[in-house]
Amino acid sequence: MMIAILAMPFFKIEAKAETDMISDLKWENNGTEANPLDDTLTFTAPEGYRDLSSIEYTYGLASEGNSTYGIGPYNATMDANGKVTVSFFYSGTYGHGFEYSYTVKLFSKDNAILGNSNTVKYSFPLTELTEPKNISIYENKKVVFDTVFGAEKYVLDIYSPEEKTKLASVSSKTNQIPFDNKYLTVKNIFKVTASNDTYNLTPKTGRYVVGAITDLKWNENSVKDDPSDDTLTFTAPEGYRDPAASGITYSLVSYDAEGKVLGTVNITTKNIAINTDTGLSVIHIAGLNQYASGFDLHYAVSLKETKDKVTTTLLTSNVIDKTFTARQLKAPKNVSLTGQRFSWDAVFGATSYVVTITDAEGKELKEYSVTEPYQYIDDEYMVSGNVISIVAKNWDAKQISAANLYTIKTDVNIEKVKAFVKTLYATTLDRDPDDDGMNYWLDQLSSGKKTGA
Repeated sequence: MMIAILAMPFFKIEAKAETDMISDLKWENNGTEANPLDDTLTFTAPEGYRDLSSIEYTYGLASEGNSTYGIGPYNATMDANGKVTVSFFYSGTYGHGFEYSYTVKLFSKDNAILGNSNTVKYSFPLTELTEPKNISIYENKKVVFDTVFGAEKYVLDIYSPEEKTKLASVSSKTNQIPFDNKYLTVKNIFKVTASNDTYNLTPKTGRYVVGAITDLKWNENSVKDDPSDDTLTFTAPEGYRDPAASGITYSLVSYDAEGKVLGTVNITTKNIAINTDTGLSVIHIAGLNQYASGFDLHYAVSLKETKDKVTTTLLTSNVIDKTFTARQLKAPKNVSLTGQRFSWDAVFGATSYVVTITDAEGKELKEYSVTEPYQYIDDEYMVSGNVISIVAKNWDAKQISAANLYTIKTDVNIEKVKAFVKTLYATTLDRDPDDDGMNYWLDQLSSGKKTGA
């Protein structure tokens, strides 16, 4: 789980600065066209200024017509060559998606400008809104949901069961809408509509039904501040006590102190048990990766139902608080390589992981920075004798774990195995293999567990 922290704008002192001191500023379009949520900006930091955590200097992203936003470990990474990758989603500088010019600036600790990058332009031809997702109730007093890119405002309409009567309507420019909790009645319907009147875009609506998932509690069963063996318990509503039932999904939702949704992870039959008579439900925390940053967090359980390919949030539990003290990070355990999927156990307190590949002589070939406990290894590095190193990091506590190493042992030509698997699927199933199927057969065939005979 990635923890999103928005950098606040800061004031700057204009001073003579060295032009192009920061080089190679580029926009990397990694997501949907005209939607920057997965995009990144990259640039090369000058020598002597390659510590994103330094208090002697800071980097900022300036956009035309907007404020300058900080760049640091909370929204960027830097490799050994000084290449900085900024997660654009957390920089808050794209408004409603028109054309902007962007420049990276280097500031001294008193906010004087030391240097500038080249300028890049990017435009967002906003054409369509998406419906608000992950709608939930926070502290029984406001509706929270994912921000819709391009939305100018949101409207919350509250209805009685089956939408027979509209009970209230509240508008907001943010993704947190307060409401009178007298409407928090089982089966009442909360509809959130995103709109943009300036460009006459079609409004999109998300739907939430109030229900009763009760008595959510955190149970400490292990070492203090280490949730590896802890459990969450709650009472599941009647009619929804089979976690394996088709179309039914329980999820664990985490929030920050302001009620912003930080992450949602589905709870499977592997980590939940429900008593069908009493509804008592036990969630095993290990493996859910919903405590990554380890600090002050809030949790709720939600229930979603999918019918005719439409998913609706039916119920949300009470919200509980949990504080984890930052501890020294442990080295990732249980590393494994299945096909090209390299994975390991989530490390308590980790906010990110760095996967490094070196050849047999120790020469670095590739580095990946990820937030989830897995990484797909590119074909060219799947060479017998190459070594994969994995470390856990926590930028807030400025910690880095010891490394765990894995040596690739295969003399198999991965491209030929992939081609064989694709042919096998096309011949027998008349389709291309999905990712899970491809990695399963890559593992089975390259390891010799199965043959192509």
